[in-house]
Amino acid sequence: MKKLILSLFLVSITLCVSAQQATSRFHTDQTTKNMVIVDKAVTLANTDSIAPAASITYYFFTALTHAKTLDARIAYARKCDKIVLYFTCDTLTAGRVVTFGTHMKTTSSGGTMTVKTSKKANIIFMFDGVAWIEESRAVQY
Repeated sequence: MKKLILSLFLVSITLCVSAQQATSRFHTDQTTKNMVIVDKAVTLANTDSIAPAASITYYFFTALTHAKTLDARIAYARKCDKIVLYFTCDTLTAGRVVTFGTHMKTTSSGGTMTVKTSKKANIIFMFDGVAWIEESRAVQY
């Protein structure tokens, strides 16, 4: 009888512990049990459409060599997902202009950001259920 009570007790504790475990939306890392952040290096083209599919997605544009138009897809986005975009400019005197597409709403009137010569810039967007809304930006001068 003691063995039966002990085994029922252990089963009940096991069920309670497993019910308490929480996993993140895009959990694939079995060691840390934390959300996975997608890190993507993007090839340079005049026009790019990015497709973020994680709660936080980083894109690195390592050397802007021309003006760029960039848009983000909304098909797999969920509210409060974030996109972090990093840009590095080449040595052109005037810098490079990045224009954001229709799914990316910026605080500037023209929907653009200028990355100065040999400088870096970043911008963060958060998805509100309809579009990617600019959360913050930092541009080196």
